[in-house]
Amino acid sequence: MHDVVLRDARIVRPEGIVAADVAIAGGGIAEIGDVCSGSAEELDCRGAFLLPGLVDLHVHLREPGAPWKETWRTGTGAAAVGGVTTVCDMPNSQPATVDATSVRLKADLARAGAIVDWALFVGATRDNAEDLARLEEDATLPICGVKLFVGASTGTLLVREQAAIARHFALGRRRIALHAEAEDRLEEAERAHAGPSTARDHGALRPREAATEAVALAISLAERHERPVHVCHASTAEELAMVRSARRDLVSVEVAPHHFALCDEDLAWLGNLGRVNPPLRSRRDTEVLRDALGRREVDAVATDHAPHTLVEKAAPYRRAPSGLPGLETSLRLLLREVDTRRLRLEDVAWLGAERPAALFGLTRKGRIATGSDADLVLWRPGPAVVLRREVLQTRCGWSPYEGWALPPPPLAVWVRGRLVVREGRLVDATPRGLPATGRC
Repeated sequence: MHDVVLRDARIVRPEGIVAADVAIAGGGIAEIGDVCSGSAEELDCRGAFLLPGLVDLHVHLREPGAPWKETWRTGTGAAAVGGVTTVCDMPNSQPATVDATSVRLKADLARAGAIVDWALFVGATRDNAEDLARLEEDATLPICGVKLFVGASTGTLLVREQAAIARHFALGRRRIALHAEAEDRLEEAERAHAGPSTARDHGALRPREAATEAVALAISLAERHERPVHVCHASTAEELAMVRSARRDLVSVEVAPHHFALCDEDLAWLGNLGRVNPPLRSRRDTEVLRDALGRREVDAVATDHAPHTLVEKAAPYRRAPSGLPGLETSLRLLLREVDTRRLRLEDVAWLGAERPAALFGLTRKGRIATGSDADLVLWRPGPAVVLRREVLQTRCGWSPYEGWALPPPPLAVWVRGRLVVREGRLVDATPRGLPATGRC
């Protein structure tokens, strides 16, 4: 007996779209095809597409340390409404997630609050390379990878010395997620900038050369040590060209929606709401990024969901934090690219789900296939819907895309077969999210 059968769905996979029934049982996909009757519930999906739940490799849920910005409950509620069924949380919380104790602390918070499934990145420091290599052997820790900041951003994690950076590449096996902005170049730009600053100066203070220098170093170290590296939030045409020339088995790259949906010209109206690290770049860069998505030269779209309150963002530029929310809008921004024919739905499944899950070993995630977790998004094309602040789930309560006419939100979202979203609304906020690691 199946729990649910989704009838006549158009199943979206990276290689194509097929019409079939999907049977869910015990939290997994039990059968795909012409499913016989005999289930507790059936849903007619004619006219709708069934996508794999998105796997977001890059989120900052702010707990522990800053629950007024976001919590596991509010952030994963935002994820669910946005069609994201697995989140990978970054380590620059307070305390930073840099050892077994802090990993367990954050995991306890996730178990108590997460609505969707989750995994954790552990943070690199100047002197914990050996410890992180040992943590890889502990299968009880829900770690999906190592995060390495080679340029200062939000939080205290920073490894700037090349010897310490190289040591992290030399030890361990897990893929390193890299915040690629070279600290020396950031400091050089700061010294060169005279006079008062506003958000429109952010790109000059964090120049593209800082990103390209860091990516070049990472590619060199990855190839020397055979250690896979993942370039986070690539924002420039040059970064993509460098990754394209590197070994695909060792070097992967993600793009954040704000780096292809917004550009530096938008800072004129966004102000500090558009302050993000790395900065919004030129319109030409956004065009290059969007074209690369359609050619699958990018491995993942990941939000870098980094919420701050409007009060914090309203501070003068120098005191305002960098980062913006994105979990609720990433799928709809990708679907907007489908509307303009830059992407196909098959590309959305690859960039948003299958390839991200494969990169970080989340083998039950990211694909609609028998034996996979039943993480599913039902979506029907329709008239654009204006994004209003009052519908947002994120605790920070705002979005840079407020007032934008976007494709409609998901009709339904399932996490391991549990219906959590219906008609764009969160209908089950019970914290039943599980670690997405160690269950393969």
